[in-house]
Amino acid sequence: MEYVRVGLLGLGTIGSGVSEALLDGGYRQRIEKRYGVIPVLARAYDTDDEKLQAIPPEARCESAKKLLDDPEVDVVVELIGIPGGDYTPANDFMLGALERGKQVVTANKAVLAQYGEDIFSRAREKDLCVGFEASVCGSIPIINILKQSVDEIESVSGIFNGTTNYILTRMGEDLDYMDALIEAQQKGFAEADPTSDLEGIDAAQKLAILARLAFNIRADALSKEGITGVDKGDLGYARTLSNPCTVKLIAMAKKHDGKLELGVYPVMVPESHQLASVRNETNAVYVVGEHFGPQIYTGKGAGKEPTADAVMRDIVDVGRCMATGKTNLPALNDEKLEVLDPGEVEYPFYLRFSAVNVPGVLARIAGVLGDMYKINIVSANQPGNNPQGEPADIVIVTDPTKYGNMRKALDEIKRVEKKGTKIVAGSKAFRIFDGA
Repeated sequence: MEYVRVGLLGLGTIGSGVSEALLDGGYRQRIEKRYGVIPVLARAYDTDDEKLQAIPPEARCESAKKLLDDPEVDVVVELIGIPGGDYTPANDFMLGALERGKQVVTANKAVLAQYGEDIFSRAREKDLCVGFEASVCGSIPIINILKQSVDEIESVSGIFNGTTNYILTRMGEDLDYMDALIEAQQKGFAEADPTSDLEGIDAAQKLAILARLAFNIRADALSKEGITGVDKGDLGYARTLSNPCTVKLIAMAKKHDGKLELGVYPVMVPESHQLASVRNETNAVYVVGEHFGPQIYTGKGAGKEPTADAVMRDIVDVGRCMATGKTNLPALNDEKLEVLDPGEVEYPFYLRFSAVNVPGVLARIAGVLGDMYKINIVSANQPGNNPQGEPADIVIVTDPTKYGNMRKALDEIKRVEKKGTKIVAGSKAFRIFDGA
């Protein structure tokens, strides 16, 4: 049997779940029987003394440094997060643990997205392990799947943020954006400050980690848009398209002729696609391999128990690797894909214009799209029955075109006038997911 003596840094929501699992005799016995690994809580530290009271006295540690220095600790589990937005402490703890010859497990997606290459390189140099399954999509074992894949990955995409998926699901059920956000906060699916979720930052950090594994790239800067520009009207119009859709915040890493698209944006997903049926706070990862084709993995993306379970899986994995003295990180090859400028990627688009209902307004918009920018219109309609001279919505679907070209067209449409008066008050453009 391989004893794995754990030093736990951080006793917040996830950390408390991990400590409870490590102190649960039945849970540990099940792991021992199945995997031949005995995880033991050797030391724990948190800045909050009250949280430490839940830990047996002999395992309490008075500082992070003492925990890192303790010879009784084999694996440092870093779960402190990024207090005050400062990445440095967590990064220093992980690098410090590796320098001392200790294995590392973390759920810290923000630090891995920013400094993962440094952490992984240090671990490889010392033949140590880094477990980070809990950093992306909670209970879905996508990290392990990508680490073990021998196929050529063509794309990794999906719904990486449960908060935004819950909000968009409820908006599709006719709830206003703010009401859906408040409900998500009341249910514990959204933070008091949900900016990281709503602006696509959380999903982008997770995408950076998966892109590093699947495509051997360092995704320092990737395109991201959040859902703050989506309203329930867009969800309603999406269902009326000739190919009915719903709106999802999609993270996308996809090959295009030897280059890589990398971004997070709200996307119209056809209802026939598997991602469209993923509802509420559920996460989903959609992987396409050259040989194994499309696969989808769904599950809870956050929460105390699902994430703590992912951490425990990492502890078991590290324990099994300890016996070999080898790292659990795949070797990186020298071939790196070039990341595409987001403006160069082609998609069909859903467009929605707020315009004054006057004769010729649709023709003027179509003229800018078709005559000036060669964007072909597949369908166009004006929902509702607004009186002439009143504001009205115009919904258009286009053939695939480059995003940069579309942005230029929308900027030009903002200047459309009739008899010296602007007739287009606003516009939106959402990519339509092509299913790959």
